[in-house]
Amino acid sequence: MGDCDIVAVAGAAKDLDEGNGDYLLKQIDISYRLHNMRQVILMNHTDCGAYGGRMENDEQKHQAVMARVADLITAKYPEIAVKKVLVKVGEDGGVSLAEV
Repeated sequence: MGDCDIVAVAGAAKDLDEGNGDYLLKQIDISYRLHNMRQVILMNHTDCGAYGGRMENDEQKHQAVMARVADLITAKYPEIAVKKVLVKVGEDGGVSLAEV
C-alpha cells in the first residue's frame, strides 16, 4: 500500500455512523493535515462482533453504514476520496474482498 497511516478499531465504521467516532475523525484529521492524505479506505468484515457476529451480519447493512460514513467524511473533507471495502469471511475462514 505504500506510505500510509493505518488505524484499526473494532466496529470502526459503525462507531462513526452512530456518532461515537471522535477518535477516528481525529486520526483522519491528523493524516489529512500532516501527511496530505487524500484517500480513506473503510473496511468492514462480515464476521464483525459489533454487528452481531457471523450469523447476524448483513451485507446490505455494512454497505449502508459505510455509505453514510463515506458521506460524513467527504462532507468534512471534500478533497478526500473514500473507498469502501467489505471483507467477506466464509464459514471455512476464507476471505474475499468486494469494493462496495
